[in-house]
Amino acid sequence: MPAFTILGGLTSRPLAGDDFQIICVIQAFFRLLQLFLCVVPLTILFLIDHSTGLHKSINGIPPWCPAYHELYNQNSFLILTSDEENALEVEGETASNFIITIFSFVFIDLSWVVALWRAASIGTPTEATVRNSYLRPLVLAKMFFINLFPAVLFSYGIYNVYSIRSNNYECGNEEPEYYPDDAAWFFFYSVLIVSYALELLIWLAVAVNALVHFLRRHGKGKVLHRSLFNDKDHRIEMYSRGCLGCLSILLRGKKGANDLKNAEELKDIAITAFEFTNNDAKMGIVLSDLYVGFKATARVQVEQRVEAVRKVSLQISEIKKSCNTDGVKTGEDESLDQDSISKVCKRTIFANQSNHRQSMLGLQAEAGGYEVVERNLLMHENETDMTTLADATKYVAHSVSIYTKLPEAIHDFFEGSVGEDPGVDPLCFHRPTETSFDDFALNSIGHPTTKLCYASLHNSLSATPYAILVDEKARAVVVTIRGTKSLEDMVIDLHCVAQELDDVGKRCGFDGKGHHCHKGILARCKWIFNDIKKRRALKRLYSNDSPYAHYRLIITGHSLGGGCACVLATMLRPSFPSLKCFAYEPAGCVFDEQLADFCEDFIICIVRHDDIVPRLSPANCDVLRDQFFEVMARVKVSKIKLFQDLRTPCPESSLARRNAAILRPKEFVNHDTAFYQSLQARRNERAEKNRCSGPRLYIPGRIIHLVDLYGDDSQYVPYWASKYEFNEIILSDRMASDHRAHVLIDILKDIRLDRMDDVIPPDRQLFQPIVINETIPETQARHFTCFSMPKRKCTWALAIWISVALILCFVMNNSCEFFTRDAVVSINGTEYAQPIMEFGLFSYELKRYTNDNGYDSTFEDTGICAPFPPAFHQDGYMIAARACANSTMVFGSISFALAWASTLLNLGRRAWRSLAMAALVATVCQGCVFLVLRTDLCTEKRNPLEDLLPDSASCSLSKSGKIAILAVCLWFLAAVGSLWMSRRVSAVQLDSDPLKISSMWE
Repeated sequence: MPAFTILGGLTSRPLAGDDFQIICVIQAFFRLLQLFLCVVPLTILFLIDHSTGLHKSINGIPPWCPAYHELYNQNSFLILTSDEENALEVEGETASNFIITIFSFVFIDLSWVVALWRAASIGTPTEATVRNSYLRPLVLAKMFFINLFPAVLFSYGIYNVYSIRSNNYECGNEEPEYYPDDAAWFFFYSVLIVSYALELLIWLAVAVNALVHFLRRHGKGKVLHRSLFNDKDHRIEMYSRGCLGCLSILLRGKKGANDLKNAEELKDIAITAFEFTNNDAKMGIVLSDLYVGFKATARVQVEQRVEAVRKVSLQISEIKKSCNTDGVKTGEDESLDQDSISKVCKRTIFANQSNHRQSMLGLQAEAGGYEVVERNLLMHENETDMTTLADATKYVAHSVSIYTKLPEAIHDFFEGSVGEDPGVDPLCFHRPTETSFDDFALNSIGHPTTKLCYASLHNSLSATPYAILVDEKARAVVVTIRGTKSLEDMVIDLHCVAQELDDVGKRCGFDGKGHHCHKGILARCKWIFNDIKKRRALKRLYSNDSPYAHYRLIITGHSLGGGCACVLATMLRPSFPSLKCFAYEPAGCVFDEQLADFCEDFIICIVRHDDIVPRLSPANCDVLRDQFFEVMARVKVSKIKLFQDLRTPCPESSLARRNAAILRPKEFVNHDTAFYQSLQARRNERAEKNRCSGPRLYIPGRIIHLVDLYGDDSQYVPYWASKYEFNEIILSDRMASDHRAHVLIDILKDIRLDRMDDVIPPDRQLFQPIVINETIPETQARHFTCFSMPKRKCTWALAIWISVALILCFVMNNSCEFFTRDAVVSINGTEYAQPIMEFGLFSYELKRYTNDNGYDSTFEDTGICAPFPPAFHQDGYMIAARACANSTMVFGSISFALAWASTLLNLGRRAWRSLAMAALVATVCQGCVFLVLRTDLCTEKRNPLEDLLPDSASCSLSKSGKIAILAVCLWFLAAVGSLWMSRRVSAVQLDSDPLKISSMWE
């Protein structure tokens, strides 16, 4: 936050500078995948060829040509001559240079990834100045320097393939013994080159995209671009229409999809979306900010609610101590509110005397915190409560059946005699007058006493599916309206601006002057009202000769259907004064405050726990947005640390401490940042617009709030809630799942008001529970976060240490300078010094004659390594040394993997001991490599060049031998360090904050 500007108009959107950890993860994963799937197999195959001499070409002849074996069929060590006639030219270091370049590139790129990760972790999400000063040179270095490596490697790879295939694969007129294209190494080589090409194409696409944007801003399309997109409403409207058009294509074949092209209907959505997301103030919010911001806001909400409950609990405890048996306060405490004392004392005494609880304490959102309010529970002794709950349980099944079950039943009816007429609209069912109601009983969906009278399944921006049923058991005519299910329904949900009801009230017979309603819901209800009137569905049912004329009218629905049920009930009530409406989890912005209160006589709304839909309204979204921005301004750690902390489970006891570790107090917020200045501009803008905006919309009627008492869906407690309790969107893990319709059926059936005393002990103060859904203890959580250093710098030092040791072992195994052999031969009493030969474990260094003078010839080093000739005898010491060298690489690789894993994860004691064991075995194996000094080359009096018996021969360590000594020391220190870490892990008691534990390793 905000998007990082790389160069000119080139930005990192949709990522901010502190989101580059995502790029680091992708880049590191791609590079390591490339390394282990292509480079490592290619290197292994190269080493195999290196050990057999197939990596070199002699006199320009590659190993796959027949002439190659004639030149290299030697029975002794190969000596290069200086005369032109017998000269042998050995080439083959190009492949090794290519592999070295690849490993150098991998090391540089991974080092850049680490540097980028660390730079992206500087500062807070809202303080980006220092972070950007580090990021910019790193990104430019990647673009203009590091990217030269894949460009060079790709170019060389293409050239090398071309060279190999030229001149009959460099064999001339001879037929190759095998084609390199069929070799395994060529497959990995080709995949590697293609991966470099794809990597370059990505950067090429970035460059082309930047060029297009530059031309759009400064080129010929500048005037056209500004004229089209200068109007913000028109711009957002075009974007909304484009998104809805794409969704319409995905949902092609649905009725009403063409209505989404109505631009006028999208105008209000465009304005609402623009004002909510951006306004005229540029906040620079990116996607990752939304995740961490809302997660942190949820934690702050829970902390505030817990603190409010804690304070009131302490207050109630003090009040109880001051109350006598008559409810009179004997002590004096001016800090306590007298009205609260009286209420709490009376309620406590009543509960103790009657053993029946009548109220519970809830939390109502106020400015900057929560207010504790007392609400009435639904009681078994109250006949109205019992009847209301029974009716709500009865009609919830009808509000849910309209989603899937009822359309299936209608389809079955159409397959019968009703559907034989080709002129019948399959989306509109009307019971023929000559048929019996019993023919259309809903037996197939579990409602045998309910008859289908009329149903319309039309779904568009104006039409919504609904049905008119006759429930003979309940003696009621039920109008059930479907909720949000289609794309068109979502569009209607977004039409949440306030619409005046004056004209609608005049037409329907109620006073709508000065009252407002949800615009989208009102449009749907107008269509339903007109359709009912057009079909005369209710008029026939309530005619004088109808057997159902005395049945009461029930309007019901869920979600969007619940909001429509409330509005439709208000429109129909002048004609049906005794109607009732049961709205299940309706939208949180249906009527204005006065009209919502007026509807309490005939509308009942049921809300489940933390359901987000009854809390969704433009005003609540503004409150949530302000909370989000305020929390983001308070963040005092980097986004990656914030992300890691938010992913770690946080029990209620650690809320305040954990929040204090990542958030600064409000009074210490830095007001000088660009983010805070934009935030202030946005607040001023919103304050000005709120003065001119329409009235606030609320949930209508009386509200039954179903509270999950234990947080596990095992027991729900219903109480009469206030519409003001839903003036805040509660961010929780269950805010979306609590809106599921079919679950309400079982929840309402399981509520038994006559058993409420068994659920709630009478001597217990009952608060609305604050459920923190964390099942994993915070100290046992292990999260994979790249470069997170759970044990701080100790693991990094150990990982680098082991990496250096492994690299030294690799260099030693592929060197031909492990030890030096010096020998003197005596011929006819004359001693001649033999050439000093350099030997490795798998190869030796070639020599070249500089002066061919028999036994007194002089030689010079060529720097070219060649494998041992086929005739070379490998004794037991040489075989053991080679086996130990390979074993060192195996156990060293295991240590390498565990060491770098420790920089990402909290390893346990067993893992650290395994790492120590692997490092110790690598130490022993590395030490056993020196058995090569006991080989026949160093003990037998035999000349490796000719069959001569030297008088003396001795071997001494060369460059690689000294490297091996250093590797032994490093492996041993790595084993000791790993054992020390295992002891430290065993000593640490994992009963405190993970952030505090990690600080112990600094």
